[in-house]
Amino acid sequence: MLKTAFNHYINNFRGFTREIWILAIITFINRAGTMVLPFLSKYLKEDLHFTYNQVGWIMVSFGFGSMLGSWLGGKLSDKIGFYKIMIFSLFTSGVSLFFVQYITSFWGLCIAMFCLMTIADMFLSVMKQSYYFFYLYLLNLKHITNGKCRNICTC
Repeated sequence: MLKTAFNHYINNFRGFTREIWILAIITFINRAGTMVLPFLSKYLKEDLHFTYNQVGWIMVSFGFGSMLGSWLGGKLSDKIGFYKIMIFSLFTSGVSLFFVQYITSFWGLCIAMFCLMTIADMFLSVMKQSYYFFYLYLLNLKHITNGKCRNICTC
């Protein structure tokens, strides 16, 4: 029974294109970085000796940057396309993380978290747009080829 349930679960993911799998893996790696958030507040409190009030404001900066980044990513992708925004967001946020470790002041961390999350979460809205793009591409391809995805996927 468990093996049958597992096979049904796995069969739901068969037929995805290579692009969808790459996007899924990139998204998983990108979003795995948010697991650091509880440890960031612990680090701010215990190692940098910030008050709970200061830690809260740094987390608020994190959240506001995330909201702005999601909105900004959508707006920019409408103008210049999702691929360029994805590359910019992933590369710039990755490089920025190396520099954030050297910031230890309260205001510096507020600004750094806001800017970092604005750039990093531009990826979110663009990633959803890219999934939609590849989904429509497959639907159009199936329509053109009478339901058969020749040499594209295992539909």
